[in-house]
Amino acid sequence: MVMISKVLRIVMMSVCFLVAFSCKGFKGHKNDDHFKQFVNEFSKVAKAGDNQPVSYEKVIKYLPSNFEEVGVLRGKMISKGYPDILSVSEIRDSIISFVESGKMMPPVNISSWHLYYSVMSARTMRAIRRKSNVVSAVMDTGYKMAYRDHVMTIDVPNNVGAKVADLLNNVACLDKNMLKEFPESFSDFYALLSVSNDCICDYLYESSNIERSELMTKFTRIASGGIWYADGVSYLYQALLDYMENQDGIGVIVSELNKHSKIENEVFWSMVFGGPAPENYYSDKEAIKKLLNSRGLSYSFMDAVDKGYSKALLDASEVKGRQMGEVDNSKSHTLAELWNDLQDCGDSLYRYRSYVPKEDKRINNFLVRIDYPLL
Repeated sequence: MVMISKVLRIVMMSVCFLVAFSCKGFKGHKNDDHFKQFVNEFSKVAKAGDNQPVSYEKVIKYLPSNFEEVGVLRGKMISKGYPDILSVSEIRDSIISFVESGKMMPPVNISSWHLYYSVMSARTMRAIRRKSNVVSAVMDTGYKMAYRDHVMTIDVPNNVGAKVADLLNNVACLDKNMLKEFPESFSDFYALLSVSNDCICDYLYESSNIERSELMTKFTRIASGGIWYADGVSYLYQALLDYMENQDGIGVIVSELNKHSKIENEVFWSMVFGGPAPENYYSDKEAIKKLLNSRGLSYSFMDAVDKGYSKALLDASEVKGRQMGEVDNSKSHTLAELWNDLQDCGDSLYRYRSYVPKEDKRINNFLVRIDYPLL
């Protein structure tokens, strides 16, 4: 009866799934002492006067070395009448930092991953999930549970139809601002990918709110000084290849390429045809050459197409497994912030879409394009 009463108290006072941790605990004299030291230091901070500076530095020193025991510690503290330690920003941020840096062992089950992510804001959840070196179905499930909790616990306004219309108009404005802020050099584009989702190129390419030719001109400038990487970078190169299949696409690209040097033109085509298997693009290369001739386009560097393809073949073995390194992303913060604004719009539209069935298709299309985590 005593154990049941204790579990009930924990469940009532906790905001998350502490039942998952109730059967675990600190065992042994050493861990009991560790818990007492944590409580002692936490009590000192709690007793500090309003005019005294508050620091949890000594409290953080006694945090467990794995997140599972953090959950146990949290439950024990709550059961003794202390505030939720994960509601204290200094402690919470330290735990997140320790887990992400490998100083603290990460959660191992769905409930603890749910708890881990549930103390974060939506933006923090997205950023941590994107940067995390841990990849597992258990983590992904816990993340989605926490993210869904965050999105679906916000009240729905009475004028939901008008709110959805405002959100969709806001999306259109954000798309135009993103096009304006989109980089025009490879180094700046590369830096952007370190602070935003990989699908940003696909998202803008499919946007009906902007002039695609303006975007593809910027893509062309980026590729003319590019380096081949998988995922986010390769999406941009693939978008260029897809765009050439449009009626006016090749003309827009050639118009920009004529402003660049011969070497930059060769680099451009080596990026478009690049990757671990450039030979798969041979037919594309020949089709592009035929298109250039048939359209009578004035292209100053026609031989760059073949030379770029040859360069891609030579570089094929080198690009396999090539990893993106650290970069200065300070110039990318404005665009990254706009991308976050789009994701925030996604949260609201996901929450409201069942109330406006006539906009369901448009909303769902938008959510797919931003790679929304709850789809």
